[in-house]
Amino acid sequence: MAKLLYTLKIFLFRNNLQALKLTTREEKQIIRFVSFGVLIYTKIWVEAALAADAPVNDLLLWKSLKFYEAIDSKIGVAARGHLWYLPDELVALALFSEKPSDCEKQTKVQKTNSDGGNRSV
Repeated sequence: MAKLLYTLKIFLFRNNLQALKLTTREEKQIIRFVSFGVLIYTKIWVEAALAADAPVNDLLLWKSLKFYEAIDSKIGVAARGHLWYLPDELVALALFSEKPSDCEKQTKVQKTNSDGGNRSV
């Protein structure tokens, strides 16, 4: 989180600091990193302390990264590559959270029963 905060400060003050002369490439990379951090990472980081909702948060992260590919496909694909640790049982554990509605839970159960192991989200 510290890297994101420092990069966010650089992004916010990039035009005000004479000592900080960013190249166009550096500025693009900072914008990409800050966009990912603000849109995806911060929400997940804040909710990480809620252990009961961890399985649901992991599934929501997976979905968010899939949608983020439309914004920045390179970062979206790279970040989703780090979700190798998500087992199929995560869907069942997500049913114990109070976050999804009963209707959403029922849909997940039906999809799990009908898909036969298909891992698409």
